[in-house]
Amino acid sequence: TRAPSRVQSMFSGTQDKCATCNKTAYPLEK
Repeated sequence: TRAPSRVQSMFSGTQDKCATCNKTAYPLEK
């Protein structure tokens, strides 16, 4: 359960950054 936890944390950060980037890059799409 330690491997998935680390992966989830990494993905969570990446998704969070992507979400912000997408919102700023494509505010019309969202």
